[in-house]
Amino acid sequence: MTIPKPYPAPKWLGMPELKRIEELLKAKGVDYFFIGGALRDVFLNKDPSDIDMISTATPGDIMSIARSEGIDARFVNPETGTVRLRFGKPVRLFDIVSFDSINLRQGSISDRINAYLCMHGDLTMNALGMHPDGRWFDPLGGIAHLHEGVIRLTDSAIELLPLNENRLIRLLRFHALYGKKPLDDDIVQVCRKHAGALEYAHKGKLMVQFFKWVVVPKFADSLQLSRQLGLLPYIFPFALDEQEIMRRYEVIQRMSKLPQDVEVRMVLLMQKSGMTPETALDIFAKRWDIQPVAHQRMQNLILRFPQVRNSVAMQHGKALAEALGRHVACQLVLLHWAHEPDVMQPAASYRKLLEDIYAA
Repeated sequence: MTIPKPYPAPKWLGMPELKRIEELLKAKGVDYFFIGGALRDVFLNKDPSDIDMISTATPGDIMSIARSEGIDARFVNPETGTVRLRFGKPVRLFDIVSFDSINLRQGSISDRINAYLCMHGDLTMNALGMHPDGRWFDPLGGIAHLHEGVIRLTDSAIELLPLNENRLIRLLRFHALYGKKPLDDDIVQVCRKHAGALEYAHKGKLMVQFFKWVVVPKFADSLQLSRQLGLLPYIFPFALDEQEIMRRYEVIQRMSKLPQDVEVRMVLLMQKSGMTPETALDIFAKRWDIQPVAHQRMQNLILRFPQVRNSVAMQHGKALAEALGRHVACQLVLLHWAHEPDVMQPAASYRKLLEDIYAA
């Protein structure tokens, strides 16, 4: 990946919703920056899911400015004074942090944005800022790290790791997505030191990162890394025999080729856990506080999995769809393919079976 200089202007600057926000802020004399992942995604040629900003206005000011114009505004994080602006369909989210709320009221605006990025960034590649005039701020060398495939926690993230355990899972996900080099030894050691904190972490916050991580394309390699960092027993409490999971590395690699279906991937791991899948699911659900609906769907996959073997072998896609519904039938076929790849001819036969299910 070649990163040109001057850095490119983000395509999303032309979004009508963003232009409206900028006009309102400028009309009130508010200075602001774009920050975080949306800027990282500029260099990856990706469209961001949301856009984060930081401004000199107070949260109350932002709420008043937005609501006076009929914009849906909600106060979502008291620690950073973050106000979320939400626009219609398709949904667009803009989170605006307040310098005032994080005690960055003094100094030049450039000093304040650099201080914010150093203090509140999690990974160096996310500690990026851009002023509307086109100036970029990269105090920790995050753009170079992104280019080189170096995944590194910021010093502040390392210091606060015991209080923000979801960054451990986030580190795994980002390494799987963008990492080209092994983690530095100091990062490995600090992760191993704090791995046990996952057992007592807030499950709701962790689940967001967890489900994003499970579906990354390089999940098999990332599973290896989680073991190196001492995280595996806390992430998958049903994996009593870690060696058994890692011996099934080829199967897990095959799973990484499946569509991004969290439930299928989780059930596959439970099939390889060294205990019954039902027991593994119960342990996993208690550890991660899985919602009843998701728990029931995974339980259905476990119960029905043995029933589909003959249908898969006989290529009875229509019968599967009629008996189970298209979505569940597709999930089970994918699970079967990952779990028992030698039962039938791989890709072509399974594709035909899935086509029959969709056509039913």
